[in-house]
Amino acid sequence: SGILELGGGVPKNTAQQTGPLLDQILRKDHGGQDYIIQITDARPDTGGLSGATLQEGKSWGKVQDSHEDLITVYTDSTIAFPILALYALANEEPREPKRIYKDLGKFYQTLQESAIKVPEKFAEILKKADIKID
Repeated sequence: SGILELGGGVPKNTAQQTGPLLDQILRKDHGGQDYIIQITDARPDTGGLSGATLQEGKSWGKVQDSHEDLITVYTDSTIAFPILALYALANEEPREPKRIYKDLGKFYQTLQESAIKVPEKFAEILKKADIKID
């Protein structure tokens, strides 16, 4: 799986957390994202979340490999993303849409079944958050 990140901060962290969620909580052995392209104007030297390097995510299990297939473009995303999107649209043949939204119920069911199999600690977390699993 992969991510195209525009900017940073909480949305960046939330998207990258899918790897640790699947591995540590649902025991899916996902191993983090296979690739990430990040377009940001935040620098690493400021110490903020938006500027955190993609390589840093390896230590948290957010990415598969700390050096390959991780690209950071330091620029304003409102400039770079339209150029990237136009390039992709101009150079790729149109594909039939996958329409994965119609299978959303099946995806939820799979996650629920996985959550039922996890340790009691996760059940406590779900209970505190008032999340009920059928």
